[in-house]
Amino acid sequence: MGIMKNLMLIYFLVINLLCCRENSIAQIKAVDADSVKTLMKNKNIVILDVRTPEEFTEGHLKGSVNIDYRDENFEKGIDTLKKYVTYVVYCRSGRRSEEAGKLMSEKGFKKIYHYHGGILDWEEKKNELVK
Repeated sequence: MGIMKNLMLIYFLVINLLCCRENSIAQIKAVDADSVKTLMKNKNIVILDVRTPEEFTEGHLKGSVNIDYRDENFEKGIDTLKKYVTYVVYCRSGRRSEEAGKLMSEKGFKKIYHYHGGILDWEEKKNELVK
């Protein structure tokens, strides 16, 4: 009987550890242009552009901050950001921002929105860019 009790205790501990580990990784939610426009109205949300500085200069979403995903110091750059803040991450088409979001999640960021269409989709829908 004592062995069964110990096995059950170990089982519940393992399940609890797996659940806690899973919950510590942020869920990255893909959003479209309309959702991004709504999120941009919230002053507590950071719009993160992970394109190159040159791409950023050509035009970016209003109020966005730029940290280049392809730069060797990208991880150091995101390490300076607050992990409890909500982020909308975007790039040109969605590929870099998706990877950046995954990395941010692994680093403990809790709330991440990934704009899957990126600037290409934003412009296609005739939305305004800041230059």
